[in-house]
Amino acid sequence: MGEGMEDPSKMTRRGFMAGTVATLAAAAVPEAAVAADSPDKTKAGQEGPEHMLHAFREYQRHDTNGLLEKNFSDYQKNVKDESNAIHLKKKDADLGKFKVGRMALEAQRDGYLAEFDKILIPKLLALYIQNDLQDKSLVRSYKSLFTNPDEWIQARDKIKKEGELGIDKARIVKIHSKLVYSSDTNSAEAKRSPLSFFAEK
Repeated sequence: MGEGMEDPSKMTRRGFMAGTVATLAAAAVPEAAVAADSPDKTKAGQEGPEHMLHAFREYQRHDTNGLLEKNFSDYQKNVKDESNAIHLKKKDADLGKFKVGRMALEAQRDGYLAEFDKILIPKLLALYIQNDLQDKSLVRSYKSLFTNPDEWIQARDKIKKEGELGIDKARIVKIHSKLVYSSDTNSAEAKRSPLSFFAEK
């Protein structure tokens, strides 16, 4: 799931990030955008598969080095620093560098997500389909890759029966996760959306 979002239909992050993802990892429309249920206000461990934050929490658990949290913390600091520079009217402040810094952090975030997608997207897709959670953005993204309704039903039933082994490998690589950051320099706040998924067109 937003401010600064790119058109999902034009995104090919796997190709774009190919040269940087491995190094970064070593060191969609949101399902809902309700502030009260943002990833930063809901305690981890309270979300079942049906919860809007379930996928995000699974990515957090997989991210044992805390790369996503560190990335968002740096983004928050960037927004706060720019807000301070604006409000204090620092004459020597280069406000352009803050935007450049945020863009770099967003690219870094997308690199981490692309690496985690390889393991978590098949796992979560099988879980959601086997639990009949058809409204999940991940399930909708996978479904969108089938033009024939009967073919989709067969593909869905295959996953219900076989789990991850029933997933079409040629299609699953076209799905990516998406996490959107937004900034407000007036309040010096940064927020992030729930995790969602989109399919390449």
